[in-house]
Amino acid sequence: MKKILLFSCFIILSYSCAQNKLVNNQNELKSNKLIAIIKNDNYVFKTDLEILKNRLIQNISTEKKINFDKIEIIKQFTIGDEPKEFYYILLKDSNTNIKIARWLNKIDNKLYFNNLIGKINQFEQTYQFCVGKNDCNPEVFEIDKDFFWSCSKDPKCLLEPIKQSDLTCKTFKTIIISELEE
Repeated sequence: MKKILLFSCFIILSYSCAQNKLVNNQNELKSNKLIAIIKNDNYVFKTDLEILKNRLIQNISTEKKINFDKIEIIKQFTIGDEPKEFYYILLKDSNTNIKIARWLNKIDNKLYFNNLIGKINQFEQTYQFCVGKNDCNPEVFEIDKDFFWSCSKDPKCLLEPIKQSDLTCKTFKTIIISELEE
């Protein structure tokens, strides 16, 4: 009888924990915003890009007016000990040489923004701004299993911020979570 009672308690506790995990996963899924799907090595946007562009323009301050003339999804590899494949959305303004990137989580063949705040470091919610020509492109470094945005493959951008002034590329970061809310 004791064995049956203990087993029943174990089952109820396991079920309760599983339900709690499911609720947490559902909340995490709700915080993800579908951006695109991958179809035959092409990207099909599933979000309103005009809303994204307008919200970014409203929420950032620049010397010149921004007009994003190109939006694309980039598949790239991290810089570090073990390069890892990742995706990001890139918005470009060729007149101001501004490039804005944000990490995309790949789940199956879908690419998402992660808008969940507070449970993880805010790397995935950060918009990386790269302002400059030539070798001024978003890059992701992995150092001690943490990810860091940069605008150059040159690690001095991350490791020696004082030497960033030597570069022709300016770096800015911001977090905007409501960019796609209607």
